[in-house]
Amino acid sequence: MAELELEALHPKELEIYSSFKHEPRKMSYLLGRLSAKKAIYELTDFNELNTIFIDTAVFEFPVVKCLAIQNIQLSISHCNTIGLSIAFPESHPMGIDLEEVNTKNVDVLKDQMTLKEVQLVENLFLEEAKGYTLIWTAKEALSKIFKTGMMMDFKLLELDKVVKKGPIWESTFKHCEQYKAISYFSGTYVCSLVLPKYSTFNISKYFKIFKSLN
Repeated sequence: MAELELEALHPKELEIYSSFKHEPRKMSYLLGRLSAKKAIYELTDFNELNTIFIDTAVFEFPVVKCLAIQNIQLSISHCNTIGLSIAFPESHPMGIDLEEVNTKNVDVLKDQMTLKEVQLVENLFLEEAKGYTLIWTAKEALSKIFKTGMMMDFKLLELDKVVKKGPIWESTFKHCEQYKAISYFSGTYVCSLVLPKYSTFNISKYFKIFKSLN
Protein backbone atom coordinates (compact mmCIF):
# COMPACT_ATOMS: atom_id res chain seq x y z
CA MET A 1 0.00 0.00 0.00
CA ALA A 2 1.38 3.40 -0.98
CA GLU A 3 2.75 5.37 1.97
CA LEU A 4 0.96 8.53 0.79
CA GLU A 5 -2.38 6.76 1.15
CA LEU A 6 -1.62 5.62 4.66
CA GLU A 7 -0.42 9.12 5.59
CA ALA A 8 -3.99 10.35 5.11
CA LEU A 9 -5.19 8.13 7.97
CA HIS A 10 -5.69 9.46 11.47
CA PRO A 11 -3.54 7.60 14.07
CA LYS A 12 -6.64 5.80 15.37
CA GLU A 13 -7.59 4.81 11.81
CA LEU A 14 -4.10 3.53 11.15
CA GLU A 15 -4.35 1.42 14.30
CA ILE A 16 -7.67 -0.03 13.13
CA TYR A 17 -6.32 -0.63 9.63
CA SER A 18 -3.28 -2.44 11.00
CA SER A 19 -5.45 -4.65 13.21
CA PHE A 20 -7.15 -6.32 10.24
CA LYS A 21 -5.55 -9.65 9.34
CA HIS A 22 -6.97 -10.07 5.85
CA GLU A 23 -6.05 -7.89 2.88
CA PRO A 24 -9.62 -7.54 1.47
CA ARG A 25 -10.81 -6.10 4.81
CA LYS A 26 -7.85 -3.74 4.90
CA MET A 27 -8.58 -2.65 1.34
CA SER A 28 -12.28 -1.95 1.96
CA TYR A 29 -11.49 0.03 5.11
CA LEU A 30 -8.83 2.09 3.37
CA LEU A 31 -11.00 2.73 0.31
CA GLY A 32 -13.81 3.97 2.51
CA ARG A 33 -11.61 6.30 4.57
CA LEU A 34 -9.70 7.74 1.62
CA SER A 35 -12.82 8.40 -0.47
CA ALA A 36 -14.55 9.90 2.58
CA LYS A 37 -11.68 12.29 3.27
CA LYS A 38 -11.54 13.34 -0.37
CA ALA A 39 -15.28 14.07 -0.19
CA ILE A 40 -14.77 16.16 2.97
CA TYR A 41 -11.99 18.08 1.23
CA GLU A 42 -14.22 18.76 -1.81
CA LEU A 43 -16.92 20.14 0.50
CA THR A 44 -14.79 22.12 2.96
CA ASP A 45 -11.33 22.67 1.40
CA PHE A 46 -9.88 21.32 4.66
CA ASN A 47 -6.77 19.36 3.65
CA GLU A 48 -5.26 18.17 6.94
CA LEU A 49 -6.71 14.75 6.28
CA ASN A 50 -4.84 12.85 8.98
CA THR A 51 -6.44 15.04 11.65
CA ILE A 52 -9.88 13.74 10.65
CA PHE A 53 -10.99 10.57 12.45
CA ILE A 54 -13.88 8.82 10.74
CA ASP A 55 -15.30 6.72 13.51
CA THR A 56 -17.94 4.00 13.31
CA ALA A 57 -21.15 4.45 15.29
CA VAL A 58 -23.20 1.77 17.03
CA PHE A 59 -25.16 0.90 13.87
CA GLU A 60 -22.07 1.05 11.64
CA PHE A 61 -22.65 4.48 10.08
CA PRO A 62 -19.63 6.82 9.80
CA VAL A 63 -19.09 9.70 12.24
CA VAL A 64 -16.72 12.58 11.43
CA LYS A 65 -14.56 13.62 14.38
CA CYS A 66 -12.37 16.68 13.88
CA LEU A 67 -12.13 19.90 15.89
CA ALA A 68 -11.76 21.96 12.69
CA ILE A 69 -14.88 20.50 11.03
CA GLN A 70 -18.36 20.75 12.50
CA ASN A 71 -21.77 19.47 11.38
CA ILE A 72 -20.41 17.42 8.48
CA GLN A 73 -21.75 13.94 7.81
CA LEU A 74 -20.77 11.17 5.43
CA SER A 75 -22.19 8.35 3.41
CA ILE A 76 -19.67 5.71 2.31
CA SER A 77 -19.86 2.82 -0.14
CA HIS A 78 -17.25 0.48 -1.56
CA CYS A 79 -17.37 -2.38 -4.03
CA ASN A 80 -14.43 -4.46 -5.21
CA THR A 81 -11.56 -1.97 -5.62
CA ILE A 82 -13.74 1.15 -5.74
CA GLY A 83 -14.49 3.42 -2.79
CA LEU A 84 -17.15 6.09 -3.10
CA SER A 85 -18.27 8.68 -0.54
CA ILE A 86 -20.29 11.84 -0.27
CA ALA A 87 -19.92 14.52 2.41
CA PHE A 88 -22.80 16.84 3.22
CA PRO A 89 -23.97 19.32 5.86
CA GLU A 90 -25.91 17.79 8.73
CA SER A 91 -28.89 19.91 7.69
CA HIS A 92 -29.06 18.26 4.23
CA PRO A 93 -29.15 14.43 4.56
CA MET A 94 -27.91 12.27 1.69
CA GLY A 95 -26.94 8.66 1.07
CA ILE A 96 -24.94 6.82 -1.57
CA ASP A 97 -24.52 3.20 -2.61
CA LEU A 98 -22.50 1.44 -5.29
CA GLU A 99 -22.95 -2.15 -6.45
CA GLU A 100 -21.72 -4.34 -9.29
CA VAL A 101 -24.41 -5.80 -11.55
CA ASN A 102 -24.18 -9.60 -11.37
CA THR A 103 -26.71 -12.03 -12.86
CA LYS A 104 -25.87 -14.49 -10.06
CA ASN A 105 -27.53 -12.13 -7.57
CA VAL A 106 -30.91 -11.88 -9.32
CA ASP A 107 -32.79 -14.41 -7.17
CA VAL A 108 -31.43 -12.99 -3.90
CA LEU A 109 -32.27 -9.40 -4.87
CA LYS A 110 -35.70 -10.32 -6.22
CA ASP A 111 -36.56 -11.94 -2.90
CA GLN A 112 -36.06 -8.51 -1.25
CA MET A 113 -38.38 -6.70 -3.68
CA THR A 114 -42.08 -5.92 -3.34
CA LEU A 115 -44.54 -6.92 -6.04
CA LYS A 116 -44.58 -3.30 -7.22
CA GLU A 117 -40.80 -3.26 -7.61
CA VAL A 118 -40.82 -6.55 -9.53
CA GLN A 119 -43.36 -4.99 -11.89
CA LEU A 120 -41.19 -1.90 -12.29
CA VAL A 121 -38.27 -4.07 -13.36
CA GLU A 122 -40.39 -6.09 -15.77
CA ASN A 123 -41.74 -2.92 -17.39
CA LEU A 124 -38.57 -0.83 -17.56
CA PHE A 125 -35.52 -3.06 -17.89
CA LEU A 126 -34.38 -5.53 -20.51
CA GLU A 127 -32.05 -7.14 -17.99
CA GLU A 128 -33.36 -8.21 -14.58
CA ALA A 129 -29.93 -7.94 -12.98
CA LYS A 130 -29.67 -4.25 -13.87
CA GLY A 131 -33.16 -3.44 -12.66
CA TYR A 132 -32.94 -5.24 -9.35
CA THR A 133 -29.46 -3.89 -8.64
CA LEU A 134 -30.57 -0.33 -9.32
CA ILE A 135 -33.53 -0.67 -6.96
CA TRP A 136 -31.31 -2.28 -4.32
CA THR A 137 -28.78 0.57 -4.44
CA ALA A 138 -31.52 3.18 -4.16
CA LYS A 139 -32.96 1.47 -1.07
CA GLU A 140 -29.54 0.89 0.47
CA ALA A 141 -28.65 4.59 -0.01
CA LEU A 142 -31.93 5.63 1.64
CA SER A 143 -31.32 3.29 4.58
CA LYS A 144 -28.00 5.05 5.17
CA ILE A 145 -29.86 8.32 5.67
CA PHE A 146 -31.88 6.62 8.40
CA LYS A 147 -28.61 5.20 9.80
CA THR A 148 -29.98 1.68 9.97
CA GLY A 149 -28.28 -0.01 7.03
CA MET A 150 -29.49 -3.55 6.50
CA MET A 151 -30.99 -3.81 9.99
CA MET A 152 -34.43 -2.80 8.74
CA ASP A 153 -36.89 -4.48 6.40
CA PHE A 154 -35.98 -3.12 2.95
CA LYS A 155 -39.54 -3.64 1.79
CA LEU A 156 -40.43 -0.62 3.94
CA LEU A 157 -38.24 1.43 1.57
CA GLU A 158 -40.32 0.47 -1.46
CA LEU A 159 -39.82 2.43 -4.67
CA ASP A 160 -42.97 3.98 -6.05
CA LYS A 161 -41.76 5.11 -9.46
CA VAL A 162 -38.67 4.83 -11.66
CA VAL A 163 -38.27 7.14 -14.65
CA LYS A 164 -35.42 7.23 -17.20
CA LYS A 165 -34.22 10.78 -17.91
CA GLY A 166 -31.48 10.64 -20.49
CA PRO A 167 -28.48 8.79 -19.02
CA ILE A 168 -29.90 8.73 -15.47
CA TRP A 169 -32.74 6.97 -13.70
CA GLU A 170 -34.76 8.96 -11.17
CA SER A 171 -36.77 7.12 -8.52
CA THR A 172 -39.20 8.10 -5.79
CA PHE A 173 -40.24 6.18 -2.67
CA LYS A 174 -43.72 5.10 -1.61
CA HIS A 175 -43.33 5.80 2.12
CA CYS A 176 -40.55 8.43 1.97
CA GLU A 177 -41.95 10.96 -0.45
CA GLN A 178 -39.50 13.64 0.70
CA TYR A 179 -36.58 11.84 -0.98
CA LYS A 180 -35.55 10.87 -4.50
CA ALA A 181 -32.83 8.63 -5.91
CA ILE A 182 -30.61 9.47 -8.87
CA SER A 183 -29.02 6.35 -10.39
CA TYR A 184 -26.42 5.90 -13.09
CA PHE A 185 -24.89 2.88 -14.80
CA SER A 186 -21.17 2.85 -15.61
CA GLY A 187 -19.92 -0.35 -17.19
CA THR A 188 -20.76 -3.18 -14.79
CA TYR A 189 -21.59 -0.85 -11.88
CA VAL A 190 -24.62 1.11 -10.79
CA CYS A 191 -24.55 3.92 -8.26
CA SER A 192 -27.51 5.56 -6.55
CA LEU A 193 -27.50 8.89 -4.76
CA VAL A 194 -30.47 9.68 -2.51
CA LEU A 195 -31.18 13.29 -1.60
CA PRO A 196 -34.13 15.53 -0.65
CA LYS A 197 -36.72 15.49 -3.41
CA TYR A 198 -36.42 19.12 -4.44
CA SER A 199 -32.64 19.42 -4.14
CA THR A 200 -30.46 19.88 -7.20
CA PHE A 201 -26.76 19.28 -7.77
CA ASN A 202 -24.00 19.50 -10.40
CA ILE A 203 -24.97 16.50 -12.49
CA SER A 204 -22.03 16.89 -14.93
CA LYS A 205 -19.59 16.31 -12.07
CA TYR A 206 -21.63 13.26 -11.04
CA PHE A 207 -21.23 11.79 -14.54
CA LYS A 208 -17.50 12.56 -14.63
CA ILE A 209 -16.95 10.53 -11.46
CA PHE A 210 -18.97 7.50 -12.52
CA LYS A 211 -17.73 7.29 -16.11
CA SER A 212 -14.29 6.54 -14.67
CA LEU A 213 -15.39 3.58 -12.55
CA ASN A 214 -14.36 0.87 -15.04
